[in-house]
Amino acid sequence: MKITNPSNSVPRIMELNVNMKTTPDIIYPEGTKVCKKSGKPFKSLLKVNTVSGIIEHPYKKDENGKGVVSYTFIEDDSIVEADKCKIFKIC
Repeated sequence: MKITNPSNSVPRIMELNVNMKTTPDIIYPEGTKVCKKSGKPFKSLLKVNTVSGIIEHPYKKDENGKGVVSYTFIEDDSIVEADKCKIFKIC
């Protein structure tokens, strides 16, 4: 995504990395019931899953090449990025 900087007389083009992955502000502990922020179901077809572990995603990497903080679940073998989940109470 490119934006122009209107503060200079000559417009400047700046590159923004809209896909940058960062550590989420909140990491829920094991045993927490979570749902996806998008409202989509998990691989188990359930809307709510229980966190069984916190790992670095094996395929999705951040800007430093490290695995993105992700959850594994009791109900299925899916791996979902932590910033895509929220606690079930507020779904």
